[in-house]
Amino acid sequence: MPVNAAKSTEAKLVADKADTKFANFYVKQGRLFYHTLRNGKTWVVTKVAAGSGQLQWIASGKLPYKELTIDNTSFYLTVNTKPEITETSENCMVLYTLPLKGGVPKAINAKYPLALNWADSGAWLSGYYFYNKNIEVDLEGAYDYTTGLGFVLGMNSKAFQLHKTGIVEAVSVDATKIAFSDVDGKAYVSTIKDSKVISTKTLPFTDTYFLRNLYSKGKVSATLFFTKSAVYKLLPDLSVKKIVATEWSQFVTDKEIPGFFYTNTVDDNKLYWSSEDGKTNKNLNTDTVDDLLVVSQQ
Repeated sequence: MPVNAAKSTEAKLVADKADTKFANFYVKQGRLFYHTLRNGKTWVVTKVAAGSGQLQWIASGKLPYKELTIDNTSFYLTVNTKPEITETSENCMVLYTLPLKGGVPKAINAKYPLALNWADSGAWLSGYYFYNKNIEVDLEGAYDYTTGLGFVLGMNSKAFQLHKTGIVEAVSVDATKIAFSDVDGKAYVSTIKDSKVISTKTLPFTDTYFLRNLYSKGKVSATLFFTKSAVYKLLPDLSVKKIVATEWSQFVTDKEIPGFFYTNTVDDNKLYWSSEDGKTNKNLNTDTVDDLLVVSQQ
């Protein structure tokens, strides 16, 4: 329904016959992704979010409860092909790509599905999907990364080992480099060629919490490492530069916003903004901040 709709009767039906057993759905790049039934089985389908055009069938199965990923060319989906099974070690996760401009969905690993907990412990990168082979779930339901082996699956359907222990966070620096952190908080940058690691550089900190990319005009402009007491930027020679030299409690980035916002623990969790090079770092003159959320780019 329109944002400025005055009454509920202005709502327009855009999709029906949804499988309510799996009610999660997503709207990305003008398309709606949801679940419906086909011959008694759950299927992932998509159509134009405004309701026009034909329904497109993607795969038998369900989408996980996490956001879809997109880049300048494609949608990237992970599909659980056995949604009725809850065993986390079941080999049932198939990765799919779907062109933004329309086309046939492509399965990356249809012959070799990933185990549910392997795939759920990973994420899409640019041109890859990282996951943790042999990872286990502890008694509290959290992933035990100490049992995992960090792997990467390329769009060519070839998988290769990236790290000797579990990978907690990872981002694509560019088409040939992946930055990641492991269960010990150590950070690395690996160079990839022909579906194998040809070199890995260990970065000089052991308390890495998060990795994030900043973007400019749709391309990665900076890769940041958020450690306990600082924020570092990766430089072209794979060295790092400290751009925030204080403890932070929260941060937020967005593809449409230059730099990043964070709360400064040392300054009573007040809101700050930093440029991606660290040259501009300013207090936004707020009271103590409890939470951060991007509402608008304006």
